[in-house]
Amino acid sequence: MDLTSFFGAALWYHLHLQQAREEKTTIYHRAPRVAFTRLPRWEPWNDERIPTVRFVELFRLSLADFMWLSDELRDELAQDPLGRGDPLTVEAQVAVGLYRLGHGATYVTIGHVFNIGKETADKASGRFVNSILKVFRVQAVK
Repeated sequence: MDLTSFFGAALWYHLHLQQAREEKTTIYHRAPRVAFTRLPRWEPWNDERIPTVRFVELFRLSLADFMWLSDELRDELAQDPLGRGDPLTVEAQVAVGLYRLGHGATYVTIGHVFNIGKETADKASGRFVNSILKVFRVQAVK
């Protein structure tokens, strides 16, 4: 191999790398950081447009019975008394628990229905069942 062709190839390779570095530094722009915000939660108990039949299909209870159950479980399901964070309301936890029991849906599906995370759906469902057992065990087992 000729020494001049070797130096020519090395020079071409050096210039090629130099050009690639310059293109990299001029092309890259840092994107601004934007916090992820979740859409508002779906609250069918506050939506007057939902027909009564549809509400019963969703939760296997009428709206009046749903509100009664929420009021009965309020002391057990209340979260975040200091007002920090964004916890689920008592009604939302009751809705998640009733939907899980009434449909047997997975937590991923429940998360999509109510626009919450699957871990949140799991925790809310567990809290609902435990509060039902705690509040109504005296009345159901006499």
